[in-house]
Amino acid sequence: EKIKKSYQNHIKPFIGNKAVNEISADDIKNIQIIKRKVLAERTINALIQIIGAIYNVAIQKEIYKGNNPVNKSVKRINVDNKRERYLTLDEINLLLNEIRYEDYLYVFVQVALQTGGRMGTILGITKKDLKLQSNSIQLKDFKNNTTYLGFYNDELKFLLENRIKHLNVNDKIIDRGQQVIQDRLTKIYNKYFNVGLASDDRKNRVVTHTLRHTFASHLAIKGTPIYTIQKLMNHKDIAMTLRYAKLTPECGKKAVISLYEPE
Repeated sequence: EKIKKSYQNHIKPFIGNKAVNEISADDIKNIQIIKRKVLAERTINALIQIIGAIYNVAIQKEIYKGNNPVNKSVKRINVDNKRERYLTLDEINLLLNEIRYEDYLYVFVQVALQTGGRMGTILGITKKDLKLQSNSIQLKDFKNNTTYLGFYNDELKFLLENRIKHLNVNDKIIDRGQQVIQDRLTKIYNKYFNVGLASDDRKNRVVTHTLRHTFASHLAIKGTPIYTIQKLMNHKDIAMTLRYAKLTPECGKKAVISLYEPE
């Protein structure tokens, strides 16, 4: 239904009245140019994908004998939509105050902010994964299928200690499902942080994954070495961690300014 609507609203007005073999790559590129003024780049790429899929079906069913003009001639727009948004200290306090009396949510957000774990990682934490004596926690990264170590401060240690008192070793520390947490937090993000932002603005909207970026961003702001951040985030590739390098204090400014001064 969504694809049909996209076709009718954004594709049909441009090429809907042309025979399939009359449509050129330039016609499709023209859609890209015009729609760029009103639609997000990711949405435009989805439209081009729909056109390509229509051609593929026509070729497969032998309705159309030519080549698919989308495959080679029409390049997708390079989308810069990596999440960069992180919460400031004031925003973190605002979020925590909003959920202070919702125990499961408060613990979830605190663990996310202090370990940078993904939602699946945090929801998978059991009592036996906690090492209260050393303020550490065994984390399972389901994306990379690896385990790694996280840490937390004494305030969270106290909360976790109380939370696991009556739990069995294999019981999870968060007793709610992903959807419950997601729905509750999304309402708060939209109320305080996403006002006026487009629903597909990946770069600037606050979502639960923003908590992970907040963890890494504040580590960088504090001057934590990139390799340490990589380890704490459990990034397989250092390139993923280097996006936070620009947040490090001074970014090398002092080193450059004093580079050739005599000692």
